[in-house]
Amino acid sequence: KKGPKSKVDLLDEKIQAELRRLLFDEGRTIDDIVDYLQTLRLEDTPSRSSIARWSASTAKIRADMDRMRSVTGQLVKEFGDQDNDATRFLLQIAQTIAFKLMDNQAGMETTLDVEEFMLLMKGLKDLSTARKSAFDAEEKVLERVRREQAKVFDKAQKEISAAAASGRPVDPLEALRKVREDIYGIVS
Repeated sequence: KKGPKSKVDLLDEKIQAELRRLLFDEGRTIDDIVDYLQTLRLEDTPSRSSIARWSASTAKIRADMDRMRSVTGQLVKEFGDQDNDATRFLLQIAQTIAFKLMDNQAGMETTLDVEEFMLLMKGLKDLSTARKSAFDAEEKVLERVRREQAKVFDKAQKEISAAAASGRPVDPLEALRKVREDIYGIVS
């Protein structure tokens, strides 16, 4: 069961934002924060220990958010190039699970649904299998293209060698144009 809100949590959101900025962006100390709050002359200034507890809690939440951003960033890096509904759905499930885990660590009463986790794992497996199939198909196409290119280069080499052996003059630019036309279909 959660206790009453901290005095810091009851402060105006702008003041809390300034406290976060001072603590995390500028690296100020708890004493610096106490001094800052005293300059505001609030009706109910939070105590030093209240600020320390709030600071630790806020730092933990911030670290959890950074970890979650890192995990979802890895998922996006891994699957983000596949911009489709299945990928977006899996990333949303992953974020939901990460938020629930963070809530559990923060002491909130949320339950992590095993079915959500299993759905995510199955989806990631299916997505991985689909990526491998696409990669294998792409590799087969590239291998076929490489074989065709090798044939064209071999043919060009034989023609140039035959022309040179017969004493006919060989125009290297014409030979390159012919290879480019045979491989890429570029007619110049």
